[in-house]
Amino acid sequence: MTTPAAPAPSPARSGAAARATAISAFVLCAAASVIAIGLDVAVWSTGAPQPVAPGWTGALPGLALAIPGALLLSRLPWHPIAIAMLGYGAFWCLDGLAASWVDASLAFLPGAPGAAAAFWAYGRFGAWLLTAIPVILVLFPDGRLPRGAWRWVAVSSIVATSLMPLASMVAPAAELIAQEGEPVDPLLADLVTAPVELHLPPGSWPALLVIARVAMLLGLAASLAVVLHRRRGADEVRRAQLRWLLLAAIVVVLAVLGWFVQPGEAADVLFTIGVAAVSAAILIAVTRYRLYEIDGLLSWTLISALLVAAFAIADLLLAAGVGASLGAGPVALVAAAIVAAAYLPFRRRLRRAVARLVSGEREEPYEVMVGLAERLEAAETSEAQLAAVAATIRRAFLTPYVRIALERTSGGELAAEDGTADAAAVVAADPIRYRGRTIGTLAMAPARRPRFSARDRRLLDDVIRQAVAAVSASDANAELRDIRAGLVGAREDERRRMRRELHDGLGPMLAGITLRLDAAAGRIEADPDESRRLIDAAAADASRAVDEVRRIAQGLRPAALGELGLAGAIAQQCERLSAGSGLDVRTDVDLPEGLPAAVEVAVYRIVSEALTNVVRHADARHASVTARLGERGDTVELAVVDDGRGDARGVTDGRTDAAGAAGSGLRSQRQRAVELGGAWSMAPGADGGTEVRATLPVPAGTAASPVAATSDGTTERAA
Repeated sequence: MTTPAAPAPSPARSGAAARATAISAFVLCAAASVIAIGLDVAVWSTGAPQPVAPGWTGALPGLALAIPGALLLSRLPWHPIAIAMLGYGAFWCLDGLAASWVDASLAFLPGAPGAAAAFWAYGRFGAWLLTAIPVILVLFPDGRLPRGAWRWVAVSSIVATSLMPLASMVAPAAELIAQEGEPVDPLLADLVTAPVELHLPPGSWPALLVIARVAMLLGLAASLAVVLHRRRGADEVRRAQLRWLLLAAIVVVLAVLGWFVQPGEAADVLFTIGVAAVSAAILIAVTRYRLYEIDGLLSWTLISALLVAAFAIADLLLAAGVGASLGAGPVALVAAAIVAAAYLPFRRRLRRAVARLVSGEREEPYEVMVGLAERLEAAETSEAQLAAVAATIRRAFLTPYVRIALERTSGGELAAEDGTADAAAVVAADPIRYRGRTIGTLAMAPARRPRFSARDRRLLDDVIRQAVAAVSASDANAELRDIRAGLVGAREDERRRMRRELHDGLGPMLAGITLRLDAAAGRIEADPDESRRLIDAAAADASRAVDEVRRIAQGLRPAALGELGLAGAIAQQCERLSAGSGLDVRTDVDLPEGLPAAVEVAVYRIVSEALTNVVRHADARHASVTARLGERGDTVELAVVDDGRGDARGVTDGRTDAAGAAGSGLRSQRQRAVELGGAWSMAPGADGGTEVRATLPVPAGTAASPVAATSDGTTERAA
């Protein structure tokens, strides 16, 4: 009977396990590093010697590998590069803890448990840390060994660098001490243990240790050759990813060579820098050159972790330094308080400066809003205001490029850019909504810290809201100035027209009537027939003068409004426009009598112009006109809806006509609404066609006796 194979773990379960492993290993590394550096500070404060290397020489390189390794493992479950970085990072941090524990046991913890075991682990297993570099170099970037003959070169580099650690594990302690060329510090004499030693014929171990050292250098050189081989056959992006790693590896090789030639703190510092450079090179490849397609969250998390660690180490060093310098007692406590009072404000300012450098001004939302308000106030035009908004967003969120575009109330689009868009970066565009409708778009290149928190989103919304309000107000003020100038101009034009018509038309006509009547009066006795003819001619002229006055008056205000009222005039106009066009227009007008004359004229003109557009352009079969008071009774709500072609799709606020260009009819409708303080919009209907809507304010005290108009044009008083 065949046993069924166990099901493979799901990707979700595998990812969860990888994240749990990454978190656990990182916590272990962080704890070991903090303890190691704390013990280093404590030993340093006592002034005792450190016969073993300080713990920071293992903790700092370990953190440099463990932090990016943990982040990569959480985003790329069980990737070989992530496992190698995190595993070696943890190994390095524990090695640093072992070294610092030995130093602390000799300085102020005599007889500390585990000191001998820690010294044995540090001395015997520490050399394995050097194999991290060739392993990472030959596996980077895809986690696989190269193909063909170069696979053997890669394997040989790992084997060659492993000879020295193997020899360190089993060589007699005396041979290792002799190889170092310096006697063991007397403080370490009681800690030297050798649970496992391999004794060979005299002279064998010195030769083997030399061979192992040379093999390590050759192995590192071979791993460099593997990187060069990968880079030679790679594309431009992969070459850029490998270039930084190659430079960092060269630093490590030089550090190892210096450590073999002259061991000491200088070699430790150089080696720490080299390992950190390797980690930095991998991060550059991941973040800047999109290796593994991981976003900028990785670099931001790394920077945050390093900042937290840096501040923690600085606080620890300051506390230890103050304690070592001042000792104990009341005076020391007062001095420590003074130092802390001077240090904490500096620490806060430094943290704010670093946070602003790393993530922008978003960490101080109040300052962002205050600065934006000042820049908006100083800007004289809506273009300058929108440019200030784009600059504020770019600085606040530390993004390389921002573009914001808003629909202008007067028509067209108002746009502003700040920064430079990277062609390789994906620029995300989000709609900007204000008062329930979309009025523009915001495009931002990926920020250095791309993921927004809830507070970041609120800040961005507040900036956009304030910007829209300011730009809209500025546009509205400019439009009102234009409307005011237009009204003044229209008034003067109307006055000139009236003067011309009165002076050139009605004036001569009345003068002629006067002359005819005077002539008739002079001849009434001498020539009655001629006098009667002149009077008849004067009467005909008077009749024409009355018609002229009626024509002029009708031009000032539609006669139908005075004769039929607003509801009847609308019904009559609907019937007239629909006659012969096949358009069925239904009216539902329920408005009070006594509306201001300007409101009545605006409603009548908007309905007339809207229906004219329907007849000319919409190819509609049905249309409806609705006009009634708003819920609070202080506005007239007007709607003209048709079931036509819907050529006005996307058209709002009178920006374009049915043909897509700015139409004078639409502008006229909008201006009639805006000059009364109302609003006008044109948009696609819910069921197709087009909807024209207008809201006109009605002053308080308007008579509230509604008059309804039916579809046949008659009017009736509402009960």
